[in-house]
Amino acid sequence: MDAGLNGTVVYERESLTSFQLITDGGFNVITNSGLICTKNGLPPVGEYRIQVYAKDQGTPSLRSNKDQSALVSIRILKPPTADLSERLVEGTHSIKYTSIPPNTYSIDTNCIIGQKLFSFSVYDSYDPSGMGLIFELLTSNHSYHHPFAVGYSTPTSLFVYLAEHLEYHLSPIHNLLLIVSNGLEMITTKVNISNL
Repeated sequence: MDAGLNGTVVYERESLTSFQLITDGGFNVITNSGLICTKNGLPPVGEYRIQVYAKDQGTPSLRSNKDQSALVSIRILKPPTADLSERLVEGTHSIKYTSIPPNTYSIDTNCIIGQKLFSFSVYDSYDPSGMGLIFELLTSNHSYHHPFAVGYSTPTSLFVYLAEHLEYHLSPIHNLLLIVSNGLEMITTKVNISNL
């Protein structure tokens, strides 16, 4: 997209050419921010899709390639039942690790970009498919950008990998927080990755 002063980016809906059996549920995109929302509250439980593209208002006006429009899948789950609410209050978590990430991990100087460091997996009793889970990997104090990322084997089996060149001399220890959330609750795990 145009990064110049005349390059204000706007977001618009693309008419769906495939997935016609799944409706948009009244979801739309806010032109100047790209936020996806509805005018009349949430639609019924189900799966919805909209296709969004970006363009700028510069001269010449640039538009993202139609083949690169983002297909956004939205899944509305059943609201929690009284049973689930009671379990959450009692401290029985719906999200649990089935394979726990390490609290400490050492990385050597031969590690290459894209290399898997460690794996973990989770189970969400609210949505066993794992499709509603969100994963984040943050620095403990949000003070710097870290070179790691979360990858997916399946929606519930994940791994942390080296996503960027590692500057060994700048930060020998990365104090990270691994966050898993289903929108109702989250679990946070401290992971310290150090250089050998």
